[in-house]
Amino acid sequence: MWLRNYPGQSASGRNVAEIFGIAYGRAATVNNAVSGFKKSEIHSFNPHVYSDEDVMATDVTESAY
Repeated sequence: MWLRNYPGQSASGRNVAEIFGIAYGRAATVNNAVSGFKKSEIHSFNPHVYSDEDVMATDVTESAY
C-alpha cells in the first residue's frame, strides 16, 4: 500500500517502523497463530505426555550453578 501511495520513492528508515507496524498489526492475529500451530502440528505443552523415566537422562545435564 505504501508503494502505491508513494510511487517511485524508496522507504527510508523513518518509514520502515510505520510500514512494519501496520503490516504486523494486520498479520499477527490469534487466528493466524492458531492456524500456524495446527498446520505445523505443534501442540500446547502437556506435562503428562512423558513419564519421569522418559526424561531421567536430562538430569545429567542439569546443573546447580
